[in-house]
Amino acid sequence: MKLKVVSDDDYNQTISAKRGIARGVIKSITFLLVALPFFITPPAEVVLLLLSLVSIDHLWPLWDNQNQTLHDKVANSHVVSTRTQAAPIIAALG
Repeated sequence: MKLKVVSDDDYNQTISAKRGIARGVIKSITFLLVALPFFITPPAEVVLLLLSLVSIDHLWPLWDNQNQTLHDKVANSHVVSTRTQAAPIIAALG
């Protein structure tokens, strides 16, 4: 399955570089929050808070009407499938 990130304004248009950077920064922050406990030893409450924040971002589509993550909402974008119908296979009759 092929995916692409498109603008909320026009589903045929991929997002601009500015929106892509904003989306990437938010997504990177969530991944860095997950990695933080591997580099320092924070209290258990801090680890739980960080994991909760990351989970909220990635689980958000489950209850969102538009199935967007928070980083998609920040960038005004959607992830869509670009899968097309497979061409029919024609068997040679011989």
